[in-house]
Amino acid sequence: MINFSILDNNHIDYIVKVGSYKRFSIRIKDRVVIINYPKRTNKLLADEFIEKNLGLIKKYLNQEQFICNYELESPYLIKGTTYIIKLGNEFKIDDELKYIYVTSNNKVNIKKELDNYLNTIIQSYYLASLNNCLLKMKDDIKNIPNLIIKQSVRNWGYCSPKKNLIMLNRSLIHVPYPLFEYVICHELSHFVYLNHSKDFHNLLKKYLPNERILKKELKKYPIVY
Repeated sequence: MINFSILDNNHIDYIVKVGSYKRFSIRIKDRVVIINYPKRTNKLLADEFIEKNLGLIKKYLNQEQFICNYELESPYLIKGTTYIIKLGNEFKIDDELKYIYVTSNNKVNIKKELDNYLNTIIQSYYLASLNNCLLKMKDDIKNIPNLIIKQSVRNWGYCSPKKNLIMLNRSLIHVPYPLFEYVICHELSHFVYLNHSKDFHNLLKKYLPNERILKKELKKYPIVY
């Protein structure tokens, strides 16, 4: 049996699969690290590989608690609130019990029901959130940018002051509002300062004094939910 002390010391559960793999690889499922370990590999190389990727392992373990498997009894995040998916006679959100009732136990159908629900609330929620931030930053932001909502695998948001637009990632519907607000205010600050200079951060801190903490907290969430 192959053990990795660095994972044991960090209290990380893992499984080592030894086989005719061409290279080391790691995947994470249900908060367990699965390591594909090529046969006849020097253990020192394996230790170096795990140590090099320890930061990424911790990052993805933190994120996995928020990832939905689209199965009954799975957690599902909406605006930072965790709901549990239950089977019911109709689609329903129970804010008291923190349940989401779906009408099917099929993963594809569950995802469709949840996506359909999000489609009914995203546009108004994003517009209201953007307007709140514009009102908050009215002393520095004079123009009202056009809003684009789309799924991005790279950015929580981006902006184009020249085109007067701001893009917000669809996955922001899952994070708590303070983190959503941070992304919007961050992008709006670029309408004043295009780079990440000291002046940029001073402007952002003017409205979000804890912007560094919010940035760090946002990294716990998967950018593609």
